[in-house]
Amino acid sequence: RFDREWSNYIQGFIQRSPPGHLPDVIACSKQLVHPAATPNDLIWRSAAGHNESSMLIVQNPEYAVSEDPASLLLVHEALRQGSRAQKQVPYMDPRSSKLFAVDHERQLCTRTFVKEQSNDLMAEMEEVDNEVARPFKVALQSELDGYVAERYAPRGGLSTGAATTTVQSSPGNEVGTDVELTILLSARRARALGLWAGSWTSQWRIRLAPAQAEPAQLAGIIDFTGHYAEDGN
Repeated sequence: RFDREWSNYIQGFIQRSPPGHLPDVIACSKQLVHPAATPNDLIWRSAAGHNESSMLIVQNPEYAVSEDPASLLLVHEALRQGSRAQKQVPYMDPRSSKLFAVDHERQLCTRTFVKEQSNDLMAEMEEVDNEVARPFKVALQSELDGYVAERYAPRGGLSTGAATTTVQSSPGNEVGTDVELTILLSARRARALGLWAGSWTSQWRIRLAPAQAEPAQLAGIIDFTGHYAEDGN
């Protein structure tokens, strides 16, 4: 029988997994409590927390592996559309406005699907904000796609990795008058034979009022994580 006092330890181990080692840490965490079975919801929540904080990149199953920016999807807490305590957690893809489901333990996207539309007042107000933000969002996404293609290494070669970015619009202070955009950029690189892996992520928030002369406001945070290990570490 699983001792719930182990929950915080297991969650901490999994959420602090170094880049590229989540499956190994999950497997070792399960061994720690053997012969008791680790609750599935604990694994799912912990893995989701790790993948959201590290801004996991997953392949879009609608696309073959390619350099098309839409072929990669980005996982982040701000895009989540449901509880972490489930095997497949839904997220919003701001680029296509579709939802995609992620199996966090396996770190892959299992499917994409269309979100059911709501006709209530809140949804109508949100759509007004989306219309105001759309031209800025599309222009910014296009520039960021070019930036990623130019500045980040392509997939393949001696090391494996990927990089992608997405732009999300959020309601401003007043409906239809101001725009708030969130930029999420994530990149990862690993070389198993070299025993190293790393991730580079950044989050940026832009606020602007299109009809006013006041300058836009920009603030952000950048995070770098690297992991080097001896063979067998």
